Amino acid sequence: MITIVNRTVFTTPSTSSPQTITIPATTAGNTLVVLGMTPGISAAGAPTLGSYLMGSPVGQWGSGIAFLDNIPGGQTSLIYASGHVVPSAAVVYELSPCTKDDSGELNVTPGTSETGVALTESSNAAYFEVIAQDATSGSYNSVNTPWVLDYTISPLPQTGASMGSVVYILNSTGPFTPTWNVTNGSTHCGVCGIAFLDNSPPSGGAMSSSPYLPLQDIIDVSVQVAAQIAGPPTFNQGLIIGPSGVIPTTGANSRIQKFSSLAGILTAGFTTSDPEYLHAVEYFSQSPTPQYVWIGAQNPSGLNTVVVHSGAAGTNYKVGDVITVVQGGASGGTLQVTTIGGGGTVTGLSLITAGTGYSIATALTTTGGSGTGLEVDISAILEPALLAVQACRTAQSAWYGFTVTDAADSDISAIASWVQAASPAAYYFASTADSAVLNNTGGNIAATLQAAKYGHVLLAYSTTQSGAAPNNAYIASAYMGAAMGLNTGLANSYFTMKFKVLIGITPEPLSQNQVSTIEGLNCNLYLNYGNVYTFAEQGIEPGGNYFFQTINLDMLVAFIQTNVMNVLVALPAVPQTDPGEALLINAVNQAAQQMQVIGFIAGGTWKGVQILNLVPGQSLPNGFIAQAPPYSTQTSAARAARQAMPIYLSIIEAGAVHFLNISVVTQL
Repeated sequence: MITIVNRTVFTTPSTSSPQTITIPATTAGNTLVVLGMTPGISAAGAPTLGSYLMGSPVGQWGSGIAFLDNIPGGQTSLIYASGHVVPSAAVVYELSPCTKDDSGELNVTPGTSETGVALTESSNAAYFEVIAQDATSGSYNSVNTPWVLDYTISPLPQTGASMGSVVYILNSTGPFTPTWNVTNGSTHCGVCGIAFLDNSPPSGGAMSSSPYLPLQDIIDVSVQVAAQIAGPPTFNQGLIIGPSGVIPTTGANSRIQKFSSLAGILTAGFTTSDPEYLHAVEYFSQSPTPQYVWIGAQNPSGLNTVVVHSGAAGTNYKVGDVITVVQGGASGGTLQVTTIGGGGTVTGLSLITAGTGYSIATALTTTGGSGTGLEVDISAILEPALLAVQACRTAQSAWYGFTVTDAADSDISAIASWVQAASPAAYYFASTADSAVLNNTGGNIAATLQAAKYGHVLLAYSTTQSGAAPNNAYIASAYMGAAMGLNTGLANSYFTMKFKVLIGITPEPLSQNQVSTIEGLNCNLYLNYGNVYTFAEQGIEPGGNYFFQTINLDMLVAFIQTNVMNVLVALPAVPQTDPGEALLINAVNQAAQQMQVIGFIAGGTWKGVQILNLVPGQSLPNGFIAQAPPYSTQTSAARAARQAMPIYLSIIEAGAVHFLNISVVTQL
């Protein structure tokens, strides 16, 4: 049955101007009915008219269209019909000129239907009959007037045409915003009404066109496009952070940029003498060559060391106050009050953000905080390395390995502490040429990191050997390039950093005692053995774990997180039942299987403690097993909190051979 689903009535404009209206969005196939135009009739009391539509489209099911006299105030509706443009994307039913019958209704003689044919004014009369009822006298006036209608309904292509009543069967969706421009001397017109009808067939009765019933009445097919499944983060992209100032730290395309070649780095504005470029040379020199490198900015004009100006500690400040340093041409440098004295005088400050554009100066004013009168001195500039690393992580999370080109021992220690809890996980490659490491002098950076038992850090000892090995200054990036190039994530791509050739790096000329001292600090070296083999060793972290363990465990964690989250997102709900738990366990097992394919996990015998049903001595052919206790053991509080049962994944690492003993037994 044809029913009005949306109808809009428009009034006669007070001035001659195009009238723009918005037709709401509809589905393709709905009927758009242009109900006609209302002329500004000069007779006394001439009404502004609207129209109601009843019946079905002309020529479709043969019931005709009638415009009834149900306008408020007893005013009579109007209808106009003549030539019009047929949009190529619509089926149009054309209305013939109308006449008034004795009942006061306006009847329409159905005309022909056209599909995709453009009817122009030259092929159709631009005249139509106007029948209006004077609201005062009740008489009818009939005139023939060449009104011209220009309209566009995007995206249907149309051209100018004479005005008339038109019924469209739309083949595309809205919303549409047509512009109606109707003029006739000083007389104006407005759109009477526009309606959308549903396009379902009438129930019962003969139809003039081929009948059909929609299949969805019997078979209702619902199509649901699954949410896009996210992939795990990458673990083969490195970051080099440096102070050259080529990459801005504020504004568009700031802080960090991605490159796939040395040529691209030069195109971005770096020179061949910039430390970022020199590190990138070593990074891209390794084999296999890593695909990408990120370069991050350490602002050379950022605050570094700021102290309270003597005699200007201010008053009424509180611990925790955030202070902004004011200097002409600079911005963004903020400090936090850490300690105060009597009367709220500031006795201690810490740097929050380095800002940009600062220079060494004294007695600079500050703003912010609870007090007044604080002045500060800038004794050193260059954004601290840790703040630069943190800003790069905030700006981009795709990189995993990173190094800082000009990191002092204090920077290395601060960054090593931060990376322990970095999220997403990251890995810090650092180097030192300090002789204190060579001699294990107290307080050296290798001993400091070892004492803290840091992971996610690889520290290498390397010197330029009095200028004979200049590339050794960039050994951290060589290590990082080798690791990122090898870590493809493909089948059997598992690797250890020991025995890897670092292209461009010269081995350290050390004695066996010196090697033992340095490696006793869990610091890495690049050495020559037997005057034949040159390679890196040991690939160890200050805390005693190895690089290959850390990166692969980071990957396993990321795979588990991604797989489980994809299950939670893809399904309407994961029930708090044992079958629901099985879905989550399967996602965890898939992550472990990915690491088995890479080579990090291998089959073997479990030698750890008992975990649920896994007991020591049990064979794990695939090298892993994921388990969870049954929901029958879940507490009411945990269930009310919508928690799943905890999952325990046990894995057996494949390991990597670094040393071996061979016994040779001979017989004469």
